[in-house]
Amino acid sequence: MVKLPHVLDTGVLGRIVHNGRMVRQELKCGNIKPEKQEAWQLIEMSLLASRYAALFAHSISTASFYSEDLGVDGHDDDKVIELEDYRKAFAKNYKQGNVNLKTHPIMRRFDDPECCANVQTEMAQVASVSCLHQCIRASCGGDPIT
Repeated sequence: MVKLPHVLDTGVLGRIVHNGRMVRQELKCGNIKPEKQEAWQLIEMSLLASRYAALFAHSISTASFYSEDLGVDGHDDDKVIELEDYRKAFAKNYKQGNVNLKTHPIMRRFDDPECCANVQTEMAQVASVSCLHQCIRASCGGDPIT
């Protein structure tokens, strides 16, 4: 659940999506007459809400992380942390079996000594591997048995 300014409440979006799915199912089962315009409007709103939520999640996952706090509307290209470098290092360590608190940011807590001293960098490291999508074969080094 995320609550940000100028963004639709994700709780409301979730409810709209859920309601639309339920109405669609009831329509399929014949419990709602197909000529009921309100049902189709709920389904349409559900599809729009689902698309909005997916785009919102994508925009968050590709957001910029900065080496220092720049404020809400601040931006400085020199202070952007490159997440792709962290992703490559994480995948390399994972394939080599080098998984420990130093190399796996999601395993550690913010008070662990292995954490980066810069909180913004630590958050960027966690975010860089949180949405890392690789197939199991690519992650484990290609050995189908392990």
